[in-house]
Amino acid sequence: MWQTQIVDSLAREHVRDLRAAMRAARGVRNGRHHERPPAPGGVGGEVRIRLATPADADAVRELAELDSRPAPTGDVLLAEVGGAVRAALPLDGGPAVAADPFSPSRPLVALLALRAGLV
Repeated sequence: MWQTQIVDSLAREHVRDLRAAMRAARGVRNGRHHERPPAPGGVGGEVRIRLATPADADAVRELAELDSRPAPTGDVLLAEVGGAVRAALPLDGGPAVAADPFSPSRPLVALLALRAGLV
């Protein structure tokens, strides 16, 4: 029973952390939007979350190659920044593909997981 309570507590903390990352990525503080320049190493643009289409296959494959992983198959959520695919999350529970060394991806993976309802 106490293990369940610990797991529940950790899950709630993780959700709080992901929501904070999402608010930070959107520029929201204290419930209000703030225009701010991207922080060094930040996402640096508007993030669009959407389902992948067959037209995204090349972009997802290239991202997977950068991440040294196989390209995800099936239903995949994408995170785009400035029209470029920066992270992909298969909805079947596979690992995220997001290790583009030229752009930060950790906040994007957190947003994808939150949107997919995996947290």
